[in-house]
Amino acid sequence: ILYKDILNTDFYMELDDSSKGISTLHLKYFKKNSLFNISNYKLDINLDFKNKIEVDIPKLTLYYLMLGDKFSLNIKELKNILIHSPLIYKYIKNGSLNVKAKQKNYNIDTYLQVDNMPLIKDNKPIKELHIKTIIDSKGITIEDKKNEIFIYKSDNNIASSINNIDFNISIDDMSKDYKSAVDKNSSTDKKASKDSGLTTATMIQNSTIYIKAIKILTDYINILTRKDNIEIYVYYKDIDANVIIKNNLISAKGNHINGEYINQLTNTNLLKDGDINIFASGTFDNIKIKLRVKDLKVLNMPMINSVKSGVVNAVFKGNKLIIENIILDSDSISIFGEGDIDFDKKTISIAIHTSFDDIISYVGESSVIDKSSYKNDNKTGFMFYIEGDLLDPDIKLHKFIIR
Repeated sequence: ILYKDILNTDFYMELDDSSKGISTLHLKYFKKNSLFNISNYKLDINLDFKNKIEVDIPKLTLYYLMLGDKFSLNIKELKNILIHSPLIYKYIKNGSLNVKAKQKNYNIDTYLQVDNMPLIKDNKPIKELHIKTIIDSKGITIEDKKNEIFIYKSDNNIASSINNIDFNISIDDMSKDYKSAVDKNSSTDKKASKDSGLTTATMIQNSTIYIKAIKILTDYINILTRKDNIEIYVYYKDIDANVIIKNNLISAKGNHINGEYINQLTNTNLLKDGDINIFASGTFDNIKIKLRVKDLKVLNMPMINSVKSGVVNAVFKGNKLIIENIILDSDSISIFGEGDIDFDKKTISIAIHTSFDDIISYVGESSVIDKSSYKNDNKTGFMFYIEGDLLDPDIKLHKFIIR
């Protein structure tokens, strides 16, 4: 039996012509590339061909009945089948399936117990899905009983929508799945060419996306896919962003991001207002990022209360953001910095160098600085560190310099 990449096996059946109608199906060998992996597996099957076709497979809790142009299929415990597919069983642990069909019209009711899914509802991982599927001459319609997930397929197009469901995304898992899909397409050129016309369009509304310690708020997201090309468009209030993935390469940009949104992303309270544009490119393992900053207010830092303009260059490697350089300017102060943020450990380590003109306005008249050595036409600066817990870092003064 050969069916795409799902099933590839040899089998033979022993038929019992007694009145009991019990037969035995032997699945001898499954090729390694199949979605299901079974070998030396034996199933007892109860068959009845009197005025109907009736198949009962107790080991799989499967019952099939055909009368004329109608048939029904019921599987009470899907895990008996799913355990033979490690890929599927990782996400679907059990459930039930009920199919009713007449001619080419199918009504399918599926209950699934799921795990390791990136789906969140009310701050808890979704553990159950109840899905209704209708297949007819117009196409395929899939929706869950809560009207939060909807999928429609017609010809070579798939349209879907997801409402009020949050996502917890693992970059590592997404990278592996994407690479696996690309490798699979490249190793089956003939099949890839045949399926290359399939396009999907997904609308996601009122969802929050979690990636490690990063929290991405959205009003709606559009996702377009075709073969190995993925386009993602994100909108939230006045903010818009897009991500394009092709051949394991990523390019992204975000426009009109403000300080409050950065606070939400990083779960901090450091910034306010401003206009930030983000540009990124690279691979899943190594993404270069550039930020252009304008009119950004900085909270809880008297020395740096606003940024007139600036640029930040960084690299996202694994779960760590490596800040190669920070260059920020305001009316009277310039800031230079470097460091890193570890989102796994939730720690920050950044060294900041400042250079400004009017030292008195920053340290006050009561400062212990020898004012006789201070001149307004000379540059003065601080060097300090932001270290420790990402949500509550320590700020340590390292050097005070008068040039």
